[in-house]
Amino acid sequence: MSHQQTPHYQIVCKELVFPPTSESVQVVQAPKNLLSEPLAKNHVRIKILYGCLNYADALQCGGKYQEKMNAPFIPGKELAGIVCDVNGKGDRFKVGDCVIMLAEKDGWQSFIDLPLLYPAIIKVPKSVDLKKAASLLVAYSTSHVALTHPRHGALTQHDGKSKRSTVLVLGASGGVGLAAVQIAKSLGAIVIAACSSDEKCKICTEKGQADFVVNYSSNKKDWFKQVLEFTKGKGCDIIYDPVGGDLALQSLKCIAWGGSLIVIGFASSIQQIPANILLVKNVRATGCYWGSYMKHEPQVIQQSMATLFEMLVKKQIDPYVSECYPIESVAKAMNDMLERKTVGRVLLSFPQQENIRPSKL
Repeated sequence: MSHQQTPHYQIVCKELVFPPTSESVQVVQAPKNLLSEPLAKNHVRIKILYGCLNYADALQCGGKYQEKMNAPFIPGKELAGIVCDVNGKGDRFKVGDCVIMLAEKDGWQSFIDLPLLYPAIIKVPKSVDLKKAASLLVAYSTSHVALTHPRHGALTQHDGKSKRSTVLVLGASGGVGLAAVQIAKSLGAIVIAACSSDEKCKICTEKGQADFVVNYSSNKKDWFKQVLEFTKGKGCDIIYDPVGGDLALQSLKCIAWGGSLIVIGFASSIQQIPANILLVKNVRATGCYWGSYMKHEPQVIQQSMATLFEMLVKKQIDPYVSECYPIESVAKAMNDMLERKTVGRVLLSFPQQENIRPSKL
């Protein structure tokens, strides 16, 4: 089948409903197939193979995210695909290159055109599997920047001589959580993975090589005491928090003197951090919003991705894709994530040449 005959599908959020349903988020054929249009000068056209589902995508389709969108809109920003056309000079991209990218808008569709100089397109090394690369951009780069950047965790590669840092990761079996476990472990830190079930704790041991795991659901009031016991009363130097809520507040009971709380997100709820704890323990609380780096300091993300590709090639990290849903199951994928049935990274698979039946309009 030629490119001109290839269907152009779009995932469309037709109505803000939380949690999203198969009626509110649908797969449709694009009103106009992008492939019938000439590619603009100094642009690149990319055939999308995978969309990476993040918690924020499900929230946005339900009208619950901080960046509000009016329906109808095409959700999704994190993408992976293959360059199928280039119109411009230079050697940044060529037809056949595998790439990952962050779209500003209208991400989840079969084809997308972007400027050649668009900073959020990253070429994937030939030695790297595209499905694994698709998992890196938001989750792994978020965790890498949060843990290593001087304004956040400032975690560096352990030199084998100094005392190892202890990192507690909340919601450790999720996309950003498991990424944080793997990255912290690769840098030589002692890693404690906190999860909501024994099964998820097992995944953090098997896929993240966590040094210690805690099931906070089995002991909701005193789980942090296990962390204190493991650290011999010292507590954790870094707490990585994508969960928020009561769990985040409880984690401050096991933070070390001079430690850092890194706020990543609020899968539970937005917590009010008690300033007296920050004062008494000389603790700092810092937020790490990956998206604003792409806007204000894109070079930080580009350097982070270069480092992550090196780590992936050296097998220092290994992205765990637990589910790869066909795009027509996008609503189910979102609900599975919201209900915390998923672990690791979750992908949406776009059709290659075969047809699928779009949702009815």
